[in-house]
Amino acid sequence: MEKDKIKSEFHKLIDSIEDEKLLENFYDVISAYGNQNKDTDIIDELTEKQKARLMNSIEQVRKVIQSIMKL
Repeated sequence: MEKDKIKSEFHKLIDSIEDEKLLENFYDVISAYGNQNKDTDIIDELTEKQKARLMNSIEQVRKVIQSIMKL
């Protein structure tokens, strides 16, 4: 997928999420990624609690994507 298409789809996904906590989790992850050295894996820098929150957020996003795909 091209960069512009990815950005467009990502924005649509974000716009479809109503859960403020889920949005906050995504913001935290994306912000942390932008602040990390590209040579390190962002997952390695997360605490266990942050990893659990991320996995929960990913599962919620999967459910949102599945519901959007059914439309």
